[in-house]
Amino acid sequence: MIAKDVDIPGIVRQAKPAVVQIVALDDQNKTLKTGTGFFISADGNLLTNYHVISDARSILAKTPSGAVYSFKKIVAFSPKPDVALLTFYATDVPYLNLGSTADAVEGQRVLVLGNPEGFEGTVSDGIISAFRENRSMIQITAPVSHGSSGSPVLNESGQVLGIATLVAQEGQNLNFAISAEAVRAAVLSATVEDGASGETAAAEPSITLSPSPNEPMDSALIFKIDRAFGEHDWATICNYVGDGVVNYFGHGNASATFIRKDMEGDAKTYRWTRTYPDRSTFRRFIKDGVVYESIEERTEALEYSGRHHQAHCLFEIAYEESNPQRVLALSLKVLK
Repeated sequence: MIAKDVDIPGIVRQAKPAVVQIVALDDQNKTLKTGTGFFISADGNLLTNYHVISDARSILAKTPSGAVYSFKKIVAFSPKPDVALLTFYATDVPYLNLGSTADAVEGQRVLVLGNPEGFEGTVSDGIISAFRENRSMIQITAPVSHGSSGSPVLNESGQVLGIATLVAQEGQNLNFAISAEAVRAAVLSATVEDGASGETAAAEPSITLSPSPNEPMDSALIFKIDRAFGEHDWATICNYVGDGVVNYFGHGNASATFIRKDMEGDAKTYRWTRTYPDRSTFRRFIKDGVVYESIEERTEALEYSGRHHQAHCLFEIAYEESNPQRVLALSLKVLK
């Protein structure tokens, strides 16, 4: 049941200034699509859905009062579960705190603040219908329409339980949000804490927005490195690692000479190696000037002896942005 002393209008009044309309623009500065986002720190860090901004060349954040914030950078993003952490040029902006679903229960009342169909600053309410996918997704009855993607889903304390992300078109009132825990795991765990902590997002560099939703991933360094390993192209790898890699698949401070010999040895052992990256698992974030990228992939290799290898792995790299970029660490973890 709903507690009688819950001040819903008060919660809305406090939360609304932190919620903005996200406008994704093309290279002609024309609107491609709109969505919703919300600030999580006073200095301009904002959460929204990845699909809202994935094919943009530029982004604006507009408040119901008419203020417009200019886009600074993307700090981190993850196509799965569809989350992006952005930074805008802003100071002392109102922000929301990311809460927890640990104590949330089915039947609990929730509020959604967003911009459905372009109607800015719309408030809707409903209940939690169910938790899905090990509580990483929240099914809610609060309406979620086009333009509401990226909206905060609040509990009766004004804490963000999740981010509205999609609607099941086949049924009625089947709306879903990404849980706060899934958001943290995707883009916040190693980059920026809630605004209350006083920490801010890491510094440049940022990713480049592209007309194609896939281009930011395809142009990422991890894909170039991955292809080079598959082709036993030690020259490309050594061009990026320089001398003194922090960690080369468990070998600390490996030199370029060591890497060359190791890859030449692989070329003599394996007739071919192939990787099949799952682009929906690609993640990227920046911390203390270091870029971290990861991707899950299926790997396959055939030895000259005829022995065949297959595995599902997590490939991770860390690198400094320079010219050329300098890789600091490479790792491959077998998942199954």
